[in-house]
Amino acid sequence: MTPRTQRERLEAVWRQKLHAAEEAYGKALAQTRQLQVELPFMPPSDGNVALAKALEFQSQAMTDYSRVLQTFTRLILYGEMPEENLEIPTAEPKPATDFDVQEWVFRNHSFVPHPAWIAHCKELYLGVVPETHSQECPPDKRLAVKEAFVALGMMRQP
Repeated sequence: MTPRTQRERLEAVWRQKLHAAEEAYGKALAQTRQLQVELPFMPPSDGNVALAKALEFQSQAMTDYSRVLQTFTRLILYGEMPEENLEIPTAEPKPATDFDVQEWVFRNHSFVPHPAWIAHCKELYLGVVPETHSQECPPDKRLAVKEAFVALGMMRQP
């Protein structure tokens, strides 16, 4: 492979990363704005937690977008090779936590499930016996939590 071909491929990879980071930021921003519209109709405790998480996701997405944009710009303008390793990590993935479930549900369904609801869904779908009696997850929220379990590899698609 010629150096020019290598450079073009590297630029294409980083262009894709830039578009993905921009899209992720756009989604995070849209979720924050949607949540701000719905905030007056939510219980204060749920609304405050959801807004804090939305702003955290938005901030992280903006940080990621900025980092990728700077790397891409340096590559295109100055030919500076990215320091970031593009190889797929070989380490074993860590098991999903309740926070991961909350994050996934929030990003995909715009609400944050209560940890007790997650425990109840684990009991329903994963057969995990809770240490204490869990609060029942509302029926209209269960599908979102179940989808998170599938997406995070905690259970197989039914």
